[in-house]
Amino acid sequence: MHLQIHETLSILENWRDKGFRKLSNGTEIICHVPKIGPEAWLHLVYAPLPEETIDSLEQHVVAKKMPQVLKEFYRKMNGINLFSDVFCVNGLRTSYVRTGNESIQPYDLVTLDSGRHKECPNSWLIFGSYSWDGSHVVMDTSESDNPKVFRIERWTTNILLEWDYFSEWLNSETVRVQTLFDENGYQIDPSIPTV
Repeated sequence: MHLQIHETLSILENWRDKGFRKLSNGTEIICHVPKIGPEAWLHLVYAPLPEETIDSLEQHVVAKKMPQVLKEFYRKMNGINLFSDVFCVNGLRTSYVRTGNESIQPYDLVTLDSGRHKECPNSWLIFGSYSWDGSHVVMDTSESDNPKVFRIERWTTNILLEWDYFSEWLNSETVRVQTLFDENGYQIDPSIPTV
């Protein structure tokens, strides 16, 4: 099965009229939300990774195997942060500068994956997270090239939710979380959990 994230991309496209910039490093920043901060943006979509970089990244994750669907995602974008970091897919961080466009980088996949709970199976690739409760998003790399996706508690391996495949997770969560935000990109009720 191929990566099918048209629904997510369509939703992101609808936010562009609230502000859009493409940075020199290829990162796209969408929907300026200045009430959060002068340089705050609702969505960050990082530039695609070249094939050899994806192969190198794969060698640094605990699982040592990256499902084809995730590789296909990285060919389209090096991670994504949605709805002011409500949830994200980590990528390859190439710079740690603190100012300017180069400071806008994805959260680091290798750091996230290596900080796993001691009982987390090595076949589980931790590739994303949710800001509300710090829960992680994982795939079991011992399954197919398009494995199920699980949201697990941050410091355990307890499964909170599951989806049949990556595209289902990304699309359905983008649709769900969008309902928690107003037309200007601000959370309607910050007391409502975003998970």
